[in-house]
Amino acid sequence: MSDCAPRSSVCGALPEDPEVASGGADGALSPWAGVAVESALRLYTPVEIHYREAIIIAVFGLAVNIVSALVLHDGENHDHSHDEHEHEGHDDYNLRAAYVHVLADAATSVLAIAALSLGAAFGWGVFDPVVGLVGAVVIGRWAIQLMRQTSLVLLDFEDDPSLAGDIRRTLENDLRLQIADLHLWRLGPGHRGLIVSLVSPSPRSAEEIKTTLRERHHGLSHVTIEVAVCAKCAPE
Repeated sequence: MSDCAPRSSVCGALPEDPEVASGGADGALSPWAGVAVESALRLYTPVEIHYREAIIIAVFGLAVNIVSALVLHDGENHDHSHDEHEHEGHDDYNLRAAYVHVLADAATSVLAIAALSLGAAFGWGVFDPVVGLVGAVVIGRWAIQLMRQTSLVLLDFEDDPSLAGDIRRTLENDLRLQIADLHLWRLGPGHRGLIVSLVSPSPRSAEEIKTTLRERHHGLSHVTIEVAVCAKCAPE
């Protein structure tokens, strides 16, 4: 009594999630490793630094990153408000990747300006590669965290135990059904897929169950319900 074939078929297959894949790729391709290697090499083989030109470029880059961060932050706030309204607590990982990338650039720009200023004032050229290493560590930490989050989504991980628990209570307590299997996963910003295998002592309409779930739990964009009838399996 399901509305669709199992997930292995075309109808129930996990749809592509380009925003998650893009967000994960942004983290994976972040140039933190290259920055670390370049900075380490400059510790052993210093190069001449044109401090004045470098500071001007760093200040300009910082200004651009600040403006970009403000724009992306407004976009994140809009997504948070929309998700909270629909009982959703998840972000657009592509937007988050861009935001984190800009923040990392801004942080390293601040450190670079400080290091270049000290180098220009006191001739401490070693600060430039040291700050590069610090920036690489900051960017790498954010990139790894982002890849970890997006990997859980791409691996079909149940990322909202609270919502899954609410759905279980609706099915078991309100609809008096037994749950044989329940799987909830994220499709994209504000959208989730749900597959439930149920056991009922009497015939039940999968469409009615689906309608009830969608009315009580927003964001269920793809729902598959399977109902097996078992007269001896009535809930206590």
